[in-house]
Amino acid sequence: MRKLVIQDQEKFPTWRGAIGLRPIHSRVVEARETGVIPALETRPRSDRASHRNAAQPRIAAPCAAAAKIKRRREEPAGTTAAPMDDEMPQPSALSATERVSRLRKLLRSRGLTAYLIPSEDAHMSEYMAACDRRRHYITGFTGSAGTALVTLDGAYCWTDGRYFVQAAAELDPAVFTMMRMYEDPSVEEWASANLPCGSVIGVDAGTISVSTMKRFTDALKRTGKPEHVTLKALAPGDNLVDAIWGDERPATPCSQVFPHDVTYAGMTVAKKLDAVRRAMRARNAALHVVAALDEVAWLFNLRGSDVSFNPVFWSYATVSLEGATLYASSDRFVPGVLEALKADGVAVAPYDAIMGDLATMKLPSGAAVWIDPNTCNVGIHQVLSKRRREHAVEFVTKMGPIQIMKAAKNEVELSGMRSCHVRDGTALVKFLCWLEDQVTNKGLEPTECEAAAKLDGLRAKLDKFVSLSFPTISSAGANGAIVHYRPMVETCAKVTKNDMYLVDSGAQYRDGTTDVTRTIHMGTPTQWQRQCFTRVLRGHIALQRAVFPKGTTGHVLDAFARAPLWEGGLDYQHGTGHGVGSFLNVHEGPHVISFKAAALETALQPGFITSNEPGYYEENGFGIRIENLCVVEECEGMDTTVSKEKPFYRMGNLTHAPIQAKLVELGMLTSGEIGWLDKYNKSVYDVLAPQLEGDDVTLKWLWKNTRPVKEQQQEG
Repeated sequence: MRKLVIQDQEKFPTWRGAIGLRPIHSRVVEARETGVIPALETRPRSDRASHRNAAQPRIAAPCAAAAKIKRRREEPAGTTAAPMDDEMPQPSALSATERVSRLRKLLRSRGLTAYLIPSEDAHMSEYMAACDRRRHYITGFTGSAGTALVTLDGAYCWTDGRYFVQAAAELDPAVFTMMRMYEDPSVEEWASANLPCGSVIGVDAGTISVSTMKRFTDALKRTGKPEHVTLKALAPGDNLVDAIWGDERPATPCSQVFPHDVTYAGMTVAKKLDAVRRAMRARNAALHVVAALDEVAWLFNLRGSDVSFNPVFWSYATVSLEGATLYASSDRFVPGVLEALKADGVAVAPYDAIMGDLATMKLPSGAAVWIDPNTCNVGIHQVLSKRRREHAVEFVTKMGPIQIMKAAKNEVELSGMRSCHVRDGTALVKFLCWLEDQVTNKGLEPTECEAAAKLDGLRAKLDKFVSLSFPTISSAGANGAIVHYRPMVETCAKVTKNDMYLVDSGAQYRDGTTDVTRTIHMGTPTQWQRQCFTRVLRGHIALQRAVFPKGTTGHVLDAFARAPLWEGGLDYQHGTGHGVGSFLNVHEGPHVISFKAAALETALQPGFITSNEPGYYEENGFGIRIENLCVVEECEGMDTTVSKEKPFYRMGNLTHAPIQAKLVELGMLTSGEIGWLDKYNKSVYDVLAPQLEGDDVTLKWLWKNTRPVKEQQQEG
């Protein structure tokens, strides 16, 4: 009997309401990550071996890259095995031992037993600037998800299964103990069980959300006596890691802030403010504090580049029933922004002024202040709590109104998303045509980095291109099994005709955001590889064809994509779908398609953009993922006798890129699934061919790869 080993992990954000400390999940690796993580093991190696060609060529296993990481950790201070960019802090001149030793001195001087270092910034961002990567700095672990705890006699770093191999290689084992989330006790469980009675754990109030603080303290109370261990929020900015980091800490970002024109946004700032105020009145709220960077950017139709790949800028906002204030440095605004904000009744104040304003602004007695506990940091909450005690101010602690408004794209935004996906599709098919020519026709073997650079360059030439939406995941052979793989010049593999190749990529355009994954083989795939690919394809098709009633959550739909894999005793660790912004973050909530409980919180509704990306990953072998972006739409033409009680929805396709016929095991598909695949590939040709006029080479390749799958296989 095949044994399933399915770890309780999540590839996407467990949107701001997951149980326990919210890890910052991201399918996108930061530019500096090596991406060495364990792949899903769905059954014993001996059971899988019979399904593969034993002579199948292999590239170096991920452990080789892990060895590279270890060597980098052991190199003298000031050296690095890979070039750095502005997204990640430079290596410290201090060793991990020295950094932790200095932190312990601060603990003793402050009367603290331990110090908690979350991954979050002041806005609870999934992605953050280099100056906010405190957990990375203190531990040396560069993965996107993790929490560190430094005590007077120990140091620990929690991370999830995507990063076990990477963390083991990057953490200094003489200093840090790696803790495996979902296997070892959680940080709060460990603290309650191991810290002495009366212990006080410090944490910067500006780096922990209201909901996380509550979950942590509640867990401490459940697992031990209330007086046993306490979590103390230090004043925002009183960060012990920053005190050690000193002059090495990267500068705060200061990108230009520019308008996101209404021709792309589809809704004026005035109308957005009116919508927020209507939601506030429904909650009897007199003030709404907006802390999430993408929510501020959406509300005021502004964009920036303080965080790589994400067009956001450091800011807060407050909205009252009479006015609004944007907290951001006005000297960063391009000409015209200040005047436009003033015309919409929006005042501008310095970024750092929000705390003082919240402490002193006039609020009517009994007024309610609306904060989102998952995006509002404890520092802001503490200021408002003082007002609550002194002036009878009440709290509305619910998900903020902007999240749903931002997620439900209007017709202008949807039109932009459709347009940018057509342009984006031309770059991807040109790349796939080029890559096949290099490998199959010319016998060349470009590296993963060279392939990524080619694709990135093609996108950069497109109209309305601004940046990538995340670093391109270009992974050959065994590297494809590393979900968060990021090729590095020193360790990247070659793309050959003997291995599967997975490319996950996307871009930010003025009119939208893209994210697409394709898996191909340019030689002769094994039967086992075709079977695995076909199960993933069937899951993708099942979700794409799904029809579901209003009120359906992503938790329900997740099983549609997994069922074909489950039938074969296979699974994948990550979620099936994440929301996508409109020229905003490539991961946005509140909806998610996942097996996690957080996917139960928000039902899908028309205008929501979601990815559809089931996968399968075989450690030391290969990885498979097929990803399209979809928009939730109302079904048209459905029998009203069936749907009159509630509307039904479906997934409308946005992505245009052929799905390779070579990897399909036709006997595993139903006639309906074959029909869907042929119709989809034909639509790719119909949409992209007019955009490729004059490029006869790519047009010929596109025609060849979008014909009916049976014809393609018969002709070989």
